[in-house]
Amino acid sequence: RMGTVSDNGFGGKKIVKIDFDLEDEDGGFIRADHDESLMPYWKEFAAALNYWSEYHAKGECLIVEIFYIELPKSVLDMLRPAFEQSRIKHVSLSYNRHNGDMADFAKKVLQANHFITEV
Repeated sequence: RMGTVSDNGFGGKKIVKIDFDLEDEDGGFIRADHDESLMPYWKEFAAALNYWSEYHAKGECLIVEIFYIELPKSVLDMLRPAFEQSRIKHVSLSYNRHNGDMADFAKKVLQANHFITEV
């Protein structure tokens, strides 16, 4: 597997976007449920954020967007250290369920990562 940080075409912003883009027959978006078999991929994503921040950032910061994917506490706990330490300036976690866990995650990340300017 090989991932990339994409340029959104609007001023060279570096974006990492993970989006489960599937619609039901009524046109509503379907949220991807969590599956334990995905945990190694979340761990790899966290490691990639840290690696990019340390070796490829060159003073820049990322925009990280995760949409329509269930993020239970176990995933948030795995991602939190990377979100706290990486060069991220904008985080968007939308339609992911687990609001209580998400609030705690956001609080801890915002307290630790002073690069973040937009949530």
